[in-house]
Amino acid sequence: MSRLERAALLLGGAAAAALLAFARTLPPDPRGFGTHASALGLPECGFFSASGIPCASCGMTTAFAHAARGDLLAALRAQPLGFLLALGAAALAIAAPLCAAAGIPVAARLRRLPARALAIALLALALAAWAYKVAAVAASGVAPAAAAAPAPAAPARPL
Repeated sequence: MSRLERAALLLGGAAAAALLAFARTLPPDPRGFGTHASALGLPECGFFSASGIPCASCGMTTAFAHAARGDLLAALRAQPLGFLLALGAAALAIAAPLCAAAGIPVAARLRRLPARALAIALLALALAAWAYKVAAVAASGVAPAAAAAPAPAAPARPL
């Protein structure tokens, strides 16, 4: 295994660990989505605000925040694909440094995986997770923040 491959594994593992450590600092939004807005001050999901339908990634940050705290059931409920990605990040954070230390040629093994089948499976998982999120939000009756808050008054025009 080359030094570059070892460095890439160590960097990937460190990045995954840092992502989970950062997610641990975020208080999950109790709605099951919107943690990026409530905890980081970012704008609410524009797709959800405009359509009332959660986007495909609604709940990902919340799922990571729950998973980083060890609340895996809440992570799964927040966003199933986010839950799986958080588990993948945890696996990468643990396995990458071990593979680097043991000299396991991960890149060569990854090249043997059936890329097309994996892409189709990931797309199917993403669509299923999105369908779940749409159904869960519809069942909860949660409205977009823009619909729940009154619109700001228009400024008065000078005469």
